Amino acid sequence: MTATPRWILSAAIAVIELLTAHQPSLHRYESVEPYMGTLVKITLYASDEQVATKAFRAAFDRIGDLDRILSDYKPDSELNRIATTAVGHAIKVSDDLFTVLAASQDLAAATGGAFDVTQGAVFRVWREARRTSRLPDAAALKEAASRGGYQKLHLDAANQTVRLDQAGMALDVGAIGKGYAASEALDVLGRLGVGSALVAASGRARLAHRHPRRRSSAGRRAARAPTDECRRLHFWQ
Repeated sequence: MTATPRWILSAAIAVIELLTAHQPSLHRYESVEPYMGTLVKITLYASDEQVATKAFRAAFDRIGDLDRILSDYKPDSELNRIATTAVGHAIKVSDDLFTVLAASQDLAAATGGAFDVTQGAVFRVWREARRTSRLPDAAALKEAASRGGYQKLHLDAANQTVRLDQAGMALDVGAIGKGYAASEALDVLGRLGVGSALVAASGRARLAHRHPRRRSSAGRRAARAPTDECRRLHFWQ
């Protein structure tokens, strides 16, 4: 890959400084709460503690709502319910669940199934193996894998429905679900006027408008930077 000329990086940093020079004095605040089987940490810059507290509560509430929809740990989550209710017939689902499943299926198709949220049964076998510190039985892994396959998950965008081909399927949107929750939390913060924030959930981070004079960490790459007011940079290690 061709290295980015130093003058371009310098110019980019100068632009960020110009854009943020007019901002009032901001202070850094951090808060951590447990969701989606992990700890979610939000770091933001706000004018005072009252503003920060209100922003934290709104962002975490949004993540909590998504946890109740997307969690594979909660038996009564919407994600787990459709594993039984949507077998053989279409079930209408929430906007959030459909959005995550649609993105998951696009990624599954693009990777030839390397990314596949229908392999929840396999993930659970490995989760148990990690808990017991014992390698899973090969036959158990094979049986679990036979219940998955992204071609067995069918979405109807017009009616916002989900249908599964096989009983015993388990869905796990862990990684993409956490990324979606982090992005949604940033949207909430942006609507509250918080323009500089980081939401990190188990290694999935979303960053809104870097703090003035601070570069992103070495070894991370920006995937895209929309031009809306609360510019979001998606990072991966």
